Amino acid sequence: MITVRTHDYPLITPYEEMALPQISPQASWTLSSGSLTRYLKVLWNDSGSLVRELLGYVGGTSGTSFDFFLPHKYGGHYVEANMRVIGLSWIPYGQSSAMSSGGELKNYLAYPEMILTVNYEIASDEELWMLFDEDLQISSEFVTIPGRKLYWDNATPPTKPLGEDEAPGMIYSKGEWTYTIKRIPKIRNEFWSYRGKVNDAVVTSPKYATTFAIGTLLYEGMSITDGINNLGDQEFRVESKFAYNSLTWNKFPRAGYSDMQPIYNSAGAVFKPYKEADLTDLLLE
Repeated sequence: MITVRTHDYPLITPYEEMALPQISPQASWTLSSGSLTRYLKVLWNDSGSLVRELLGYVGGTSGTSFDFFLPHKYGGHYVEANMRVIGLSWIPYGQSSAMSSGGELKNYLAYPEMILTVNYEIASDEELWMLFDEDLQISSEFVTIPGRKLYWDNATPPTKPLGEDEAPGMIYSKGEWTYTIKRIPKIRNEFWSYRGKVNDAVVTSPKYATTFAIGTLLYEGMSITDGINNLGDQEFRVESKFAYNSLTWNKFPRAGYSDMQPIYNSAGAVFKPYKEADLTDLLLE
């Protein structure tokens, strides 16, 4: 799996919460959501540090692990929900002055302080869940079982084989599972090399609390987009798609059997059209 080291630190840059011109904090609630806004005054030269602490960031040079510095959590005693920063804006405060006496910066203005408008929303109590989304769609399909070697009687030997139009059928589950990593600094090679392979170990869906048995999950591929974060660093968003088949991908219908059966090559080894891999390498932990 891709290891995420989470860090949840309090703010260390000095600031003052404002009472004027707008009272801070302000909150709003619905049955399904909640948001909160704070107005913070900070020294001009400290504003960049405070912004970094409020927004958090991801960082790392390896595709197999990275650090996640969580967005700031509001610690007001009367708010039970896990409120995390989702964005902010700022405006200058105080008497302006030229940033420099010469050069281009003489046309830039500096101020003694900044007022930040900081927006919070409810986030999951599970820290890792802030980094990924899931979508699971399960349906059913009818499959016909070969009627050869099946009978209507249990005599020894049986004498009443099924007719050509009497082959039984069964319902099996199938579906699509999408696992989206919203922020990751590097892309590991397995996102490419595992395409077309099935899981050789049980895979668990964290948010839906369900598991996919060995051989039932086929990695179809991924959609990757890149962007630049608030620190100017490159980040990626990776949407991985998996096809679920409860009958497994490397076993097949066989006459006289209700369960799917493996097939073999001339050397007696199990023939698997789909190679196997540890698909948990594509998930976060």
